[in-house]
Amino acid sequence: MIQKKDILPRVPLYYSVPMLVICIIALLILVFISRVEYPVLLLQVPTIPSNAINVSACSSLSQNNAYYILNQSLNANSGCITISGSNVTFDGQSKYWITGNGVNGASGVYITGDNVIVSGLNISTFFYGINAIWTNNSVLRSNFITDSGSPLLLHGFDNGLAVRNIINNSGSIFIEDSKNMTLLNNLITNPVNYGIRVFHYVDNYKINIKDNVISGTGASYYSLDVGSALSSIVYLLLENNSFSSYRLNNTFVDLRHPTFGHINFTQLMNVSGTNLSNDIKLDYNFAEVRSDLNPGLNKSATIYFSGLPINITNISILRNSAICPSNICVNLTNFSGGNVIFNVTGWTNYTINWTGASTQSQPQQPAQTMSINEPDPNEQYTTAAFPVTFRVILSILNGSVKFSLNNGLTNTTMINDSSGVEFE
Repeated sequence: MIQKKDILPRVPLYYSVPMLVICIIALLILVFISRVEYPVLLLQVPTIPSNAINVSACSSLSQNNAYYILNQSLNANSGCITISGSNVTFDGQSKYWITGNGVNGASGVYITGDNVIVSGLNISTFFYGINAIWTNNSVLRSNFITDSGSPLLLHGFDNGLAVRNIINNSGSIFIEDSKNMTLLNNLITNPVNYGIRVFHYVDNYKINIKDNVISGTGASYYSLDVGSALSSIVYLLLENNSFSSYRLNNTFVDLRHPTFGHINFTQLMNVSGTNLSNDIKLDYNFAEVRSDLNPGLNKSATIYFSGLPINITNISILRNSAICPSNICVNLTNFSGGNVIFNVTGWTNYTINWTGASTQSQPQQPAQTMSINEPDPNEQYTTAAFPVTFRVILSILNGSVKFSLNNGLTNTTMINDSSGVEFE
């Protein structure tokens, strides 16, 4: 928590511009001399239209093509905000709270319109934090939801995106009958039951789960729980997530690495385990599934390796460091262009072996990046708004974040939660 007691005086433009130029030059010199590596800030500057509509009470937002701004905190005895209009933005500005009393079935925000954006809300103590039902192309972005039964209930959330939300001490993100939706870069801490639950009654529903972190899941629950009814099939794409326990029922899984390829399992999964990162590993020229520890993972798959050298010869597929028999491994490419695709009938570990010179080195892991979930860029505060909470999420575990309020003279390390990627 960062507190600021006073607003600094405004500096005249004819002072600030030269000073900015001097600071930029000094930074460039520092980077050049010291080879300082710094994170890339993933920021989007919001544009608030002049005709934005203020929301100062629990109400229905029914006007199409409208931009609504929450301008004060709200308390609700039941549900609070209903968004029935389409092409609507509801901006909480990351400053105000919508607080309920936990009434059964009540929603902090209830969405039925299409192309809706809900961002920058702080929501607490609702049965459903945000309840989106049969909405198409909607976005839930940079919201903080705590102490709620189901923080995000996404039913028929087709082609939707839930990105950079922070969920604390609540139930699971629940996804039901949602086509081609994506969970991206969300942080879930201390869930009271499951972390993410996916359940479908209809076939051919694809869910993308990428760059999410779940920590503190209890031993009686799963961080990721995927199920279905009436033998319906779920297609699950997993990439660069950090969570442990899992249960997959009637699920096709495509596990991806951001740089080195992916494993597309071609048989349905009906399996559970305690450590997904340990059970399935994908790295540079290496794919392993520990079917010896969990036989339910021993499924046929197509393996895609990316970033291999392009001028190599005498290429072969290895299984457990030995030539893979042709009845187990089937090559699908001509081993050119640095990409290799092959089928396998079951699991241990697989690599590609070759001879010949290489014109490129092993690709490097993606650089650490940082996204600031709160506050949003260009937000202005008065002393009445303080203390202000800054929430930062790193893309890779075990980093550190510092802040300064005096142009770098004093750098203070931000507090790290147990996940290793969120700082406050």
